[in-house]
Amino acid sequence: MNRKLYAAIEGDQYGYWTNPTKTKASTFVPLGKAILINSITENIETREVRLELSMDYMGEIRTITVSREELSDNRLIQSLNKIGAKAPKHWFDILVESIMRQESDLEQQGYRPSKVYSHLGWIHVPMQDETGSIIGSQLHYRAHRLLGSCRAKYDGPYSVAPMGSFDAWRDMVRSQIIGHAPLELILLASLSSVVNGLIGPLTTGENPIFHLCGPSGCGKTTALYAATSVFGVPYEGEKRHSNKAGEITINRSVYGSWGATENATTAQCCGNMGAAIILNELGKFDGKDMSRICYNLSEGTDKTRLDRNMITYTSEGYATSIISSGEVSLLDRCISKVTGLQVRVLEIPDKLTDTANQARTIKDISRNNNGWAGPALAQYILDNGGCDMVLALFRGYCQSLPAQLPNNTTTARFVEKFVALIMTTAELASKALDLPFDTAGILQYFVEHETISGNSRNVLANSYKVVIDACSSNKTSFFRKGEADPAIKSYGRITYPNTILPDGRVVIEQYEIRRSFLEEVLHKNNFPNPKACYEEWRSMGVLDHDADRFTRSRKIDKASEKSEDVFVLRIFGSTLATPPTKPKSKLIQRPASQLKALLDATDEEGEEND
Repeated sequence: MNRKLYAAIEGDQYGYWTNPTKTKASTFVPLGKAILINSITENIETREVRLELSMDYMGEIRTITVSREELSDNRLIQSLNKIGAKAPKHWFDILVESIMRQESDLEQQGYRPSKVYSHLGWIHVPMQDETGSIIGSQLHYRAHRLLGSCRAKYDGPYSVAPMGSFDAWRDMVRSQIIGHAPLELILLASLSSVVNGLIGPLTTGENPIFHLCGPSGCGKTTALYAATSVFGVPYEGEKRHSNKAGEITINRSVYGSWGATENATTAQCCGNMGAAIILNELGKFDGKDMSRICYNLSEGTDKTRLDRNMITYTSEGYATSIISSGEVSLLDRCISKVTGLQVRVLEIPDKLTDTANQARTIKDISRNNNGWAGPALAQYILDNGGCDMVLALFRGYCQSLPAQLPNNTTTARFVEKFVALIMTTAELASKALDLPFDTAGILQYFVEHETISGNSRNVLANSYKVVIDACSSNKTSFFRKGEADPAIKSYGRITYPNTILPDGRVVIEQYEIRRSFLEEVLHKNNFPNPKACYEEWRSMGVLDHDADRFTRSRKIDKASEKSEDVFVLRIFGSTLATPPTKPKSKLIQRPASQLKALLDATDEEGEEND
């Protein structure tokens, strides 16, 4: 007899009915205390179904939550036995069948699973017609509850349920933050995660990184508390508590730390589509080079991994804004010298709070009144045009703002990445939260920032100075007219063209540099892509080159009759310079015929080396 076919629950026991026959009545054979279904949930992100099960163990109700897929996995035996169930392996199929029959009964009674989700931010929820067929999707925002037409609740690890009073939080922002440009910028950076989570995949496809750097006491922690309060309560570490099922759950704040490993830091971001990621204490990061993790965080992707079945998979992407802090520069911790990193990180070295009382007030209010602003901004977007409205506003700023900032090679990217995002957020949040953000003051802050830092962001342009400095430091290793030849292998030749370019710049000196030395300098100074440097030098007009290459053919070594391809870097001056000349000949006392012959030979040699 297949006892599984007759599995059932009678009273407080699970078991099976014996096979009824014409001669003998069927009887129920109990096997152990019944495992009952308390509730069923379905995750709208993964479609995973989870069951909350309970049983009576010696007069005490024990509860456990399991994934439904575990009903076909013998590991469930261990989980049930841990809470006192009588679930030996040879009875497992009967126990599972008794649980599944409860599911069928609940469905017939009209019960439907509760909807939950594990991540924060924007999501498109499928829409169904009366027959259950998918007919499209609708935009929703995941906060402590799902904002939109569908009902679902948050079942993830972060403490994001609103706390205290929205009015108290808003009054604090008005009195303590607005008008203090750097502090106001950090609050808007946190709110911008709602905007970037929505339009980021359609625009830059990247996550802006705002890094607060400065000594202890400048207000970094206070600013991070305010930024965290947009989405939830700020606290460090983890909190453990028992849920209603008696299970121990771990909750953490959006306020995080650089103290985790590189993999853990990026993994905690996965699936986040619109809640700020806060990373405090850069000094805790265990690693000398932060180039890779900065790229990963900005690009919103994690590396490919192996799952428990040794099958490769790529974890979920994310679109948000990242706020970091530390006493040192984040960019200084990035060894790789590429412009791509410079335009991904906005460093804010300013003092953020003015007084101890201001800092104390912001922290106290943020700890006790939080979790309101982010969902309120999302709800405003949902009610006023959604993604199309925000995208149009953002693109308008991208077109108008470049003319208002100092012009340099990275202005357009800087505007798209930071300025347009913050200005879009400020305009939306002013209306959604009823807060008078000082947009003029924030724009002026960006103007001043670009005036000081804009040109230095072009790392490839800085490579020119690095190479020129290296050449200058090794000047004795270059051939120069009128001076002794290098005692060791030369790196190239120095010439003095004294020419004026069409743009008016005066070329007073040129380094004709051998490739081996040039690439050694770039490699030593962490410029990983020499070709990108050559392209930048050409666009700057500092590289003299043939039309179809980055080099010129020059004869460098007087002892060689062959020319070689060298990189010719120009040095400019305000006026024409007088190049060094050879010392006067000591042969002036010789007969005129001999002297003329020697001078003619000297002139020919000099012309050969020009």
